[in-house]
Amino acid sequence: MSDPTLYRTIVRSLVYFTITRPYIAYVVHIVSQFVASPTIVHYVDVLCILRYVRDTVFQSHLLPSTFFLELRVYSETNHDSDPTDRKSVIDFCIFG
Repeated sequence: MSDPTLYRTIVRSLVYFTITRPYIAYVVHIVSQFVASPTIVHYVDVLCILRYVRDTVFQSHLLPSTFFLELRVYSETNHDSDPTDRKSVIDFCIFG
C-alpha cells in the first residue's frame, strides 16, 4: 500500500472495538501484526472484519439470569480456523 495510514486507523479502531466484542480479538490481533507495512491482502482482510461487524451489529448472545448462586460456563470452539497455521480458537465466559 502506498499510504498505510487508513489501514492503521481502522486497525486501531478495531483494537478498541474488541472491548465490547472480544470474539473478534484474535483476527484483530493477526491484522495488527502488519501495521508497519500492510499490503492490499491485509487491507482486504480488514474490510472483511468490518463487514462482519456491520452484519452482526444487531446480533447478541442472550444469557439467562438466575437468583441462585451457581457456576455457569459457556464456551465456543473453532477448530482449524486459520488455514495458515491450523490453530484452534477457544472463547469462554464463566459466571459465578
